[in-house]
Amino acid sequence: MTHQRKMNNKKKRWHRKKRGHNLNSTKPSVTTHQGVRNTKQQVKGQQKPKLAKHVRKQASQKPTKNDWFRDGLSNSELSARNWISFHESGHRWNILSYGGRCIGYFQLDPSYLGRKNGHINLNHQHQVKVADAYVHSRYGSWQNAKRFWQAHHWY
Repeated sequence: MTHQRKMNNKKKRWHRKKRGHNLNSTKPSVTTHQGVRNTKQQVKGQQKPKLAKHVRKQASQKPTKNDWFRDGLSNSELSARNWISFHESGHRWNILSYGGRCIGYFQLDPSYLGRKNGHINLNHQHQVKVADAYVHSRYGSWQNAKRFWQAHHWY
């Protein structure tokens, strides 16, 4: 094996490890973006590809009268909101991170989301509305929030 080929294999292993793959297993391990390993129950709840697919489909469609994810945003604002949702949670509505302190699409503090029937209100539309209010009060627009996130890796 040539030296260049060895180096390429080392880089591949390093990148797999960096992305959270267990090199001794054929299955990737699931972690939050902070690197905290989730419990099996959390992992089971996060593996909902239909929901993520639905959110991406909603984001890519033209606006309709009752389109809750688009919410009347321009394409650039919707793109920024979609980008933040992906980078914060991978479009997963129930993922916990930051030591279990933040939850949902936009990794909001549960105190922002409020409670419904004694539990944190994780309704998809409610999460989007709360995130909109937070972003507009703090940054003025989703594009400004995205720029801040890119500079600081949080928003």
